[in-house]
Amino acid sequence: MKNARGFTFLELILTLTIMGILFAASAPLVSSSLDAYLTARDMSADLIEVNLAMERMSREIRDAQAIHSGSTATQIGFTRSDGISACFAADNNRIVRYTDDECTANATPLTGAMLVNGATPFQYFSVSGSCTALVSAASISNDTHIVTITLDGTNTGAPFRTSVYVRKDDNSCMN
Repeated sequence: MKNARGFTFLELILTLTIMGILFAASAPLVSSSLDAYLTARDMSADLIEVNLAMERMSREIRDAQAIHSGSTATQIGFTRSDGISACFAADNNRIVRYTDDECTANATPLTGAMLVNGATPFQYFSVSGSCTALVSAASISNDTHIVTITLDGTNTGAPFRTSVYVRKDDNSCMN
């Protein structure tokens, strides 16, 4: 049996042991790469959602003729220039659009449940007579000239913020 070819049992065991060590050493690298990919994918999806929601809210609020007095830090009700009322609200960690100014009818989610708990996305400001100084609105009224929207997503890293000038007839800063 001197001419028999093949591997000895010892050679097979050593080969399998070396392969096991190599696989064990590379497993954390593969795992961390997969985790990074999944995190980036989720972040990208959330960023797209936040961007679309910001664009939609900005466009509709910009066209508002009146911000309703029932608006708060978590919801904004308004009447658009075409007479249609609408409302945006932070509800269960998502932004929802309603078809009335009281935030009660026909809810349509603009984002998934991805906002930070307790988010207060809306701030209201009036502008001084010279249109140069912002004054935080003590109460929401027809004097509201600027609405600041801040969306802070759980996977977006930093909050998205934009300020919208309300286009209403008596907003002299828009003329």
